[in-house]
Amino acid sequence: LVYDLPGGMPGGMTGAVPCRSLISAVSGGPDSMCLAVLASAYATRRGVNHRAIIIDHGVRADSAAEAASVCRRLSGLGMRAEVLTVSAAAPKTGIQEWARSARYDLLLQAARRDQAALLLGHHRDDQAETVMMRLSRGSGLAGLAAMRRVSFRRGVPLCRPLLGLGRDSIGAYCAARGIAFETDPSNSDRRFERVRLRQWLAGSTAVTGRDLCRLSDVAAHIDDALLAAFGRHGVLPLPQPGGHLCLPAASLALPDAIAGRLLAYVIGQITAALHPSTR
Repeated sequence: LVYDLPGGMPGGMTGAVPCRSLISAVSGGPDSMCLAVLASAYATRRGVNHRAIIIDHGVRADSAAEAASVCRRLSGLGMRAEVLTVSAAAPKTGIQEWARSARYDLLLQAARRDQAALLLGHHRDDQAETVMMRLSRGSGLAGLAAMRRVSFRRGVPLCRPLLGLGRDSIGAYCAARGIAFETDPSNSDRRFERVRLRQWLAGSTAVTGRDLCRLSDVAAHIDDALLAAFGRHGVLPLPQPGGHLCLPAASLALPDAIAGRLLAYVIGQITAALHPSTR
């Protein structure tokens, strides 16, 4: 793990909610199991509380048994682990998006309650797939930056320590240390866009995952520079006590693409204000 917690605050997270512990989001697959093992070892070394949370979406008939099995496996590795169950019924369409939203709701509630940083097992291949999906939708720079190593949602720091590692490296780590994991059948279900893109990228010679990750890095640096320029020129407003934002008149003269990024930032600020930090 590359994140430190000096004084109870994650390194580099200026203005973040104080974080007193770590929560690993675990699906049971190799990525999240690797993450949990690394996070547990890190927390032990640093004297930081850590626990793992498994989400049971209830989509498959055997999901509860699988979640309980993952929980026992983590406990056997010396970790505190807990299963949280999604109470809402799954929709007939858009299952992956629904599951993602429901999963984050439960994880963020737990992280806010614990004043914890939430650790996610996304890796370099996930990043490449995300960039490809956003390219297909015509995303701008902020979208192509895709997943950040550290981001925030509802006042909770989301950390992705494995983002620089590939799927093969993570699999090798698990194999070398005898870390058992589950295999999700949906990872080979071509009904899902991400699966189709993953298979396409695996056979592509024109575009590689590394190319897409380099694009993501460049887009992130440019987008960060743009936001910094907004700040230097005084066009990054802060939410007012009433919950509104006032954009300076100078923003009306910005080129459409840059004004669009400013508007996206403003929407993000308003959304964050609707979910104030819990202390």
